[in-house]
Amino acid sequence: MDTFAQAPICPKCKTRQTYIIDPDNRSNQALPPKNKKSEQFEPIIEGNKEYYCMGCGNIWTKYEGRKPYQKIKSIYAYIGGYSGPGFQIRVNIEQKKLSYTSFLFNDNVDKEHRKIPSDYEIKAFLSELYECSFLNWADRYDDFGVLDGTSWRIEIELDTHCDIKLGSNHYPDTWKKFCKAVANLSGREFY
Repeated sequence: MDTFAQAPICPKCKTRQTYIIDPDNRSNQALPPKNKKSEQFEPIIEGNKEYYCMGCGNIWTKYEGRKPYQKIKSIYAYIGGYSGPGFQIRVNIEQKKLSYTSFLFNDNVDKEHRKIPSDYEIKAFLSELYECSFLNWADRYDDFGVLDGTSWRIEIELDTHCDIKLGSNHYPDTWKKFCKAVANLSGREFY
């Protein structure tokens, strides 16, 4: 017997007349195609979870509202490039621990900083993540037209699973907001 995944329920009309929007193939769907200029080395975004309801026309993202942000247990973020600098941060929300490291690739000395963020700082950080729709970022952002450059990786541990977001020389639209949120929490630069 074949098993099929059930379509998600539309939060507006509560039907299952829904499907995942494929951002690269909108022409085969009930949505208008995006005006897209084709180039040889176009940045690629994979795994963007956006849903469409054929019953009522509602479009929504995987994570709605602030509640999913309260389920984040920990976050690990890294960004670095061939010639540096590089930064990584681990934030354990449950244990209220923060570990931050900055480094240069030609310098073998890592500069580590530890901190115990306050309840207020954690709450403000999660609020800033919500403001940049952090959980709804696509799984992968790549620009293959750039060699060497900068890569990044984010691991988000939630109460039921772990989400991984990564990229190379291409970023979500709210990347700068995310970097500012990390810098605000750690008291250190992150870019």
